[in-house]
Amino acid sequence: MSEDDLKAELTKPQDVLFARVAPEHKMEVVKALKEMGLIVRGHRRRRQRRPRLKKADIGVAMGLSGTDVSREAATMILLDDSFASIIKAVEQVAACTPTSRRW
Repeated sequence: MSEDDLKAELTKPQDVLFARVAPEHKMEVVKALKEMGLIVRGHRRRRQRRPRLKKADIGVAMGLSGTDVSREAATMILLDDSFASIIKAVEQVAACTPTSRRW
């Protein structure tokens, strides 16, 4: 699939699912999404995911079940392995935001 075809698929209004995709193709998807101005989150537990964690805008690693390599590459580590923790953290930051200066 060409880069233009990939971007065309990614801009369609319905959800897009990539299954059984080679690591280099996953990196192409990340690159295309970032070039489109979107924020990309990468997450995984295994070592081979490290390049995607580094390439993403925010890399999320699992604290309990993730590998040391993933945790070192990640921007955020979920200590309880729950994505719900991200929502809780954002809500806590939002609660503090009115009292802090916005830049």
